[in-house]
Amino acid sequence: MRELGSPLRVCAGLFKVYPMPKILLTSVLAALGLSGLLLASAAAPRPAALTLPLQTAAQLCAPGATKCQALCPETDCVQNVTAPLISLTTVKALAAATGLEVSVSDEVIDGKTYLNMLRLGLPDEPDEEVSSLQTPAMVGRGGELYYRASSVLGFLIQQGGEARFSSLPGLSLEVRGRVIGLQLGSAAQGEELLRELSFTFLEALLPEAFRPAAQCPSPESCSSSSPIVSARMSSGESYRVQTGLAEGEVVMLALPLSAQGPDDASYAVAVSPVDDQGWAEFSVSEAPKRFVSRREAVLSRPENRGNALLVRVTNTPLNDLWGGIIQPAQVK
Repeated sequence: MRELGSPLRVCAGLFKVYPMPKILLTSVLAALGLSGLLLASAAAPRPAALTLPLQTAAQLCAPGATKCQALCPETDCVQNVTAPLISLTTVKALAAATGLEVSVSDEVIDGKTYLNMLRLGLPDEPDEEVSSLQTPAMVGRGGELYYRASSVLGFLIQQGGEARFSSLPGLSLEVRGRVIGLQLGSAAQGEELLRELSFTFLEALLPEAFRPAAQCPSPESCSSSSPIVSARMSSGESYRVQTGLAEGEVVMLALPLSAQGPDDASYAVAVSPVDDQGWAEFSVSEAPKRFVSRREAVLSRPENRGNALLVRVTNTPLNDLWGGIIQPAQVK
C-alpha cells in the first residue's frame, strides 16, 4: 500500500483512487466572435485562492512542542516519515471548497486496526470503490489529526478536470476551479511532496497499468496486481539530464523494470527540480539506456528494460502529462 512506505503497492480496500479521465478540449473561434470571446475571458474572475499549511512529522513533534502522538502504522514514523502532512481542520476546509465529503473513523483492514482513518469521497456517488479515499492518520497533536498531504491532493487531482502545479519554490496547485497555495517550510518539502505524488503522476501517464480490474471477474481477484512503484532510491548513482527548462520546474524520471508476469509489474521513479542551468539530477539504481516517448515502450515488460521517460510535472496539465514529455538535450 502506498500509504505504508516505498516500494508502494495499492491494495484494494485501503487506498482507492483511479486515474482521471482525459478531457478533450475543443474550441471553435469564428472570426467575428473572436474579440468578444477574448473580452469575456479577460473579464472572467480568477479561481478563488486557498492556502494549505503543511508540516512534517518532525516539525509537529519537535522538542518543546505540544505533546504529539504517533498514530501511523510505520515504526518510528515521526523520525522517518519526511512527507508533508495536512491537518484534519485544513482537509475539511479544502473539502468544503472543492465539493468533497469528509469523515473520520477507526477501521480494521486485513486484521490491522487503523486509528482515525480519513475518508474522502464525492457526494451522491454510490460506487465507493471508484470515488473514495481512505488514508490513516499519521500524527495527533493537541487534539488535531494530521494526514499525508500527498494522499489528499492525489485524490483531489484524480477526480477529473484540469489540474496543474506551479513551479518551485512557491508551489501551488490549481484544481477544481481553485488555486491552492501550499504553505511549505522549504523548497525541499515541495520536492518531497511531488516525489510522494509520483505514483499519481505515473498512474495518469499509464492508466492501463493501473486498471487490471477491467480484465478480472471481481476487484478482489485483482487486488494484488497493481504495479509496485519505488519512488525512493536507497542507493544509486547520480544521473544528470539537460531539460532546457527554467529554474524551479520539476521533472519526473520513470523507468520500467522487468516483469515476468502480470502480477509483478514494477517501476522506478524519481523527481528533481531544475537548476538555473536547466539541469535536473536524479539518484537512480541504473542509468537509462534510452529515452522514449511511446506509451508501449514504458510498460513494465522485459523488452523495455533500460527505457526511460522524462516528463515535466509542473506547469503541465496533470490530466495530459504526455504533453510534458521531454527528450533531454544532454545527459551526464
